[in-house]
Amino acid sequence: MEKKKVANIFEARYILGNRNVVIKDNLIGAWNRGFDNKDVGYTLEQLESAADANKKGLANWFLVYHMGKSPRQILEERFENLDFGFGETDRFQKNHWFSHANEGFWVDKKEESGYYLLNFIGERDELREMRLESLSFTEQEEKIKLLPSKMRAPLNVVMEAVFSIYDTHNILLLKDWYHLSDARNHDGALIYVGSTGSKVNEKMMNIFKFPKEQEGDGKYFYGFGAVLILKK
Repeated sequence: MEKKKVANIFEARYILGNRNVVIKDNLIGAWNRGFDNKDVGYTLEQLESAADANKKGLANWFLVYHMGKSPRQILEERFENLDFGFGETDRFQKNHWFSHANEGFWVDKKEESGYYLLNFIGERDELREMRLESLSFTEQEEKIKLLPSKMRAPLNVVMEAVFSIYDTHNILLLKDWYHLSDARNHDGALIYVGSTGSKVNEKMMNIFKFPKEQEGDGKYFYGFGAVLILKK
């Protein structure tokens, strides 16, 4: 079987459009890193399928370079760079509950750096089912198992992508819903992130823990969905 061609960054930007691509070169100003011109890891067919879903309004795929930072590193860097969009709200986040030492096993967890194709499905009510809202975590997991080419996006990949897309394109994602991650705190509670938005001219990214006693009941999951990653 002929191996499918992996796209380079120029092809990715042509297929998805500049609005939906954040390359490593874009992040020099925001994250103080160098240029990398390697292939994105996805095939032309995968990118074309994502672009087609975007055009039909059925998805909101972004190709974003992930620096491989942990949640703690992401928030600490945002705190140190107050000029980058989210401002003083990061001061609150830096000293919030997840900074405690007993949360380090997930707060310091990293994912491999590289390009990730992430589906931030739009804010419209009719798309809630597509982002798995109003399903319990277990029900969401069962749905995702039926999508072998996709997986639930790791917490830090989503966090960094939201910041990076805002910094480079001034697009604010996860405004009206939360990404439910598979990370759990020291008490075993699921961690979720989102409800980003304006509040007295400040930008805010909320990170919370989902009450364990409510985890099995879908009625508590209105507004809680999942950002999915397309597997390479």
